[in-house]
Amino acid sequence: MMRAGYLRLIGAGEPYRLLFPLGAVLGMIGVSLWPLFVYGHLTFYPGVVHARMMIQGFVFCFLAGFLGTALPHMLEVKGLSFGETMLLAVPVPLVAAAHLVGLPVVADSLFAGLLLTLLLLSLRRWPARRDLPPPGFVLAVLGLVSGAAGSVILACSAGGALSLPWVRFGSLLLYHGLVLLPVMGVAPYLLPRMFGLENRHMLAPASPTPSSAWKVRAAISLACGLIVLAGFCLEAAGATGPGLGLRAAGVWLGLLHALPLYRIRTLRGSIPWALLISIASVLAGLVIIAIQPRSMMTWQHLVFISGIGLLILNIAARVMLGHSGQVRAIYARSPASWWITGLVLIVTATRISADLLPRMRFSHYAYAAIAWVAVTVLWLFVYGRLLTRSAAEESG
Repeated sequence: MMRAGYLRLIGAGEPYRLLFPLGAVLGMIGVSLWPLFVYGHLTFYPGVVHARMMIQGFVFCFLAGFLGTALPHMLEVKGLSFGETMLLAVPVPLVAAAHLVGLPVVADSLFAGLLLTLLLLSLRRWPARRDLPPPGFVLAVLGLVSGAAGSVILACSAGGALSLPWVRFGSLLLYHGLVLLPVMGVAPYLLPRMFGLENRHMLAPASPTPSSAWKVRAAISLACGLIVLAGFCLEAAGATGPGLGLRAAGVWLGLLHALPLYRIRTLRGSIPWALLISIASVLAGLVIIAIQPRSMMTWQHLVFISGIGLLILNIAARVMLGHSGQVRAIYARSPASWWITGLVLIVTATRISADLLPRMRFSHYAYAAIAWVAVTVLWLFVYGRLLTRSAAEESG
């Protein structure tokens, strides 16, 4: 029998225990398409399928695992049941399988339903709330709506049913809106303590009614999110430069207003350092892309690998350490954590260099993918054991 009853822990309102490892595995499958293609074991070019699996598999599982675990605690309501967790987990492999067998309309439609399910599970708990989530979480909701809308648009675009600007807009909503908006909403609440900064999104006392301070911070967050969406609209319409500039401006304003990195004086622990590197990668990558839009496909991997990817792995590690009663380890020096961070940076450099060295492009695609698999295996080895441990068990 697994320690503390693994299934019981999932059913006790901690869906991350199932969704985090599922996302890690789907991420490994998504990147493995590249070496399979490069070495002649795949009959189709994996670009679109890889991107969809990373967003609709890897990113979704970690996002749903975090929100499904954190939001009920923040609202002080009942957590997700085992059945509700399965509603989120079971369709994800089906989405990936549909993409792999060439059924993108089915996959995108199913994924839109998944995002709406996550929203509905949260909304049904809203009337019973005794507290509010941090104000920045309005962007997490906006990100879920963005991803659902993007998936619907892409599903409807099959066979040329929609014009190219609509397809571009749907892709931006799914690939970027679903990722950047929740990061803008969650990071200002979750990271200040680890960076030694004041948490401007932690408001007291607990109340189910928004205070004036809550409304102001939520309005600022929402305004930054709308700037990002406006950038998507411009980019989809063909104004690529201004669109990318607005996207970068919205993210920079949204993050630095509540998370002033320039005020950091000291950092304790390997995980906080990794999170700082990830936020810096996102900010730097968006600026480079805005300045060099022709190199967008190259430099967006700075945003997605050492930015979003590293951020996801370390926030997930922070969640697992906290829920297993090992809070001190979050601020400790960890050789394993540094190895994970170093390998992620190698993956980023390898993938970016692939576009800068055309003769070695595909081999570098394969090397970067294999390195990401190694990162994931190491991450699961280090932190996976925490999935079956509870805080009560450790304190006992």
